[in-house]
Amino acid sequence: MKHVVMLLLSMMLLGVAVSLSQIAPLEAKPGYVATGAVQSESNDRLYLNTNPCGAAGDSRVVIFHKPYVKTVKGQIDCYPNHFDRVTVEQQ
Repeated sequence: MKHVVMLLLSMMLLGVAVSLSQIAPLEAKPGYVATGAVQSESNDRLYLNTNPCGAAGDSRVVIFHKPYVKTVKGQIDCYPNHFDRVTVEQQ
């Protein structure tokens, strides 16, 4: 019984560690195209989350720098949230 409890605790701790880890943002290079939801946008940068409906640890953020072309392509529905589906191309 003691081994089962230790195994379950280890699995829970591993699950927490994985869920808290984040994938490093990807810097877009010229010609790179990605689709997702805009996380934030400033004067010269756009942060695009390519998996807005997934768990925090599954999110992939792509950073685009001006000049880039942004096109709204519909909606992403992640109950209860709704996001614009945006395609961005790094120039």
